[in-house]
Amino acid sequence: EVPRDIEKSGTSGAASNTCEGGPAIAVPLGNSQAVDVEVTPPIFGSLSLVQVHGIEKKPELNEKLGVVLSFDGGVDRRYTVKVSGSMVRLREDKLREAPEGWEVSEDNDVIPALSAEEREARAKERAAALKEAAANALTDAGKDEKRLAMAIENAKSWEIDVEEAQATLKELQEAREREQARLLEEARKRDEANIELMKSYPQGELTSSGRLVPTYSWVQVPAVASLPQGMEIWMLAGLKCARIPASWRLQIVAQGQMDSFRIDVGENTLVLDVLQGAAERFGWQVENLELQCDGKAAKLDENATVGSANLFGMKLTVRRLY
Repeated sequence: EVPRDIEKSGTSGAASNTCEGGPAIAVPLGNSQAVDVEVTPPIFGSLSLVQVHGIEKKPELNEKLGVVLSFDGGVDRRYTVKVSGSMVRLREDKLREAPEGWEVSEDNDVIPALSAEEREARAKERAAALKEAAANALTDAGKDEKRLAMAIENAKSWEIDVEEAQATLKELQEAREREQARLLEEARKRDEANIELMKSYPQGELTSSGRLVPTYSWVQVPAVASLPQGMEIWMLAGLKCARIPASWRLQIVAQGQMDSFRIDVGENTLVLDVLQGAAERFGWQVENLELQCDGKAAKLDENATVGSANLFGMKLTVRRLY
């Protein structure tokens, strides 16, 4: 079937410029008036049965039957057609209506048309298979509450007896509710115990500027206090506690250099071990180093620890003495 011509529009004296299988266009002659364009709708609708013909590059497609999946348009008016399980794009003028005796399957393939009796028998087979699958789903769901609930609803639509499955589902739901209640009660008791524990901690001390003095033990944080960066915080029921983490990253900057040394430390880490690591990093001798805390020389004995020297929250630098 050949696309019908489209009625021309425009001014008198317009000539029709029509491509085979394409849209008819009215083009005005000798003036600059607007061009009216009307596009011919596709001949073959979605899921139409078609027969391929006139293909030169792939003659093996000729006379094959296919199913139209979409009209892609374009100047050459192409369609996406499923032919023998493959998707091909074909021009409209290479397609024609398929002969009678064929139909489209559920998978969009071309199959011989079924008689009324065959169609009814196939529908019964499919219904029986779906009903069997719904019955099997009840068994396969086992103790999975979500799957069992869905299987029950599906089984009801097939009028399958679900009394036993519903009893199982009820047991699962009640068990879940009991477990949730148990966990909530445990959480409530745990929170109560933690609240009492937090209340037992001492109030933290503040500097003259209102900054909390960091410690390695939990302290209650006064409402007006600001916290040093890097502290571990515990909040519950309006209470707030803080402490220095058990392990934290210490940084030392070499005076007059852009280089720095970083190491993870704890309360009992020896300062001497930290300085030895810094000396190796900077290529200096450890006995030639002076540790400065917030710009002041630190006076430490050889057994000083990161905790006893109160290094947390300080700006640490080292300078070479000679």
